[in-house]
Amino acid sequence: MLTIVSIILVSVILSLFFALRIPALNISENISQSEKLDEIDRWLSGIHKNNKFNGTVLLSKGGKVILEKWYGVSGANGEKTINEESSFNLASVSKQFTAMGVALLHGRSVIDYDDEIAKYIPELDFYRGVTIKHLLHHTSGIPDYMKLVIKYRDDEGVFTDAEMIELYNDKRPKSNFSPGEMFEYSNTGYVLLAEIIERASGKEFSKFMAENIFSPLGMNNTQVFNLLSENGPSNRVYGYAHKYWLFGGKKQKKDLNHFDGVAGDGGVYSSARDLSLWDSGLNKGSLIPKDQYEEAYKPGTLSNGSKTK
Repeated sequence: MLTIVSIILVSVILSLFFALRIPALNISENISQSEKLDEIDRWLSGIHKNNKFNGTVLLSKGGKVILEKWYGVSGANGEKTINEESSFNLASVSKQFTAMGVALLHGRSVIDYDDEIAKYIPELDFYRGVTIKHLLHHTSGIPDYMKLVIKYRDDEGVFTDAEMIELYNDKRPKSNFSPGEMFEYSNTGYVLLAEIIERASGKEFSKFMAENIFSPLGMNNTQVFNLLSENGPSNRVYGYAHKYWLFGGKKQKKDLNHFDGVAGDGGVYSSARDLSLWDSGLNKGSLIPKDQYEEAYKPGTLSNGSKTK
């Protein structure tokens, strides 16, 4: 069977994508690789023509790109055609880059994974015992910032990292559990990691990521972008304007929403080609030594000795 690393970026909301009843892709194993790729292209072209797919598909094998195709338009009003430089909102897939930023600072002995977050964000010193490692492994117990915003914030102005820390410092919400007691996926933890990167490095998060990750790997169509950014990606792909995200019970007919003033938990825009460069850079150890890279794949250990996934 053909083994491939696939990167699929789509400008549709994933929860709705799976509800579109996409026809199955059935490929015989008794045909050549080129014939299999032709079958994939025909399948993608078909669902695109039926208005069920709009985006980029890149397939690679052994580090070599074997299929790269673009389908549809990138502008909110359909004015641009998607191409190899089209940059998509990665949403929570952005977290891997935040984690790499932390790993880079750890490798340079700027921070330690076992440092308590209060060392860098003293405003949160009431979350005693929470370390950088807890944030990385989603085991901190710090409650979700989106729920706090919905509960305590009346306006829908752009919410920032500074406001998030101020909100926690003001309301001092209790932890959901003791640090390391259990695993709970946390957007808050990764926003705090971005803040720690800024404070420890002395550089704005977006600039640190560009200078230390994106530029060294040649990821020219990748950047941290949110509603506070001065300039967005020149080839930015917008989400369909007629799709809705639901936040706090309110429908928002926008590509980005008022939470998109923070960074770290999301906010990275990238192309499929750039993500293949990222994958290659990781495999080659271009950014961090192999032993540090392998450490990133070790599961977290909970206080009862069990492992996270």
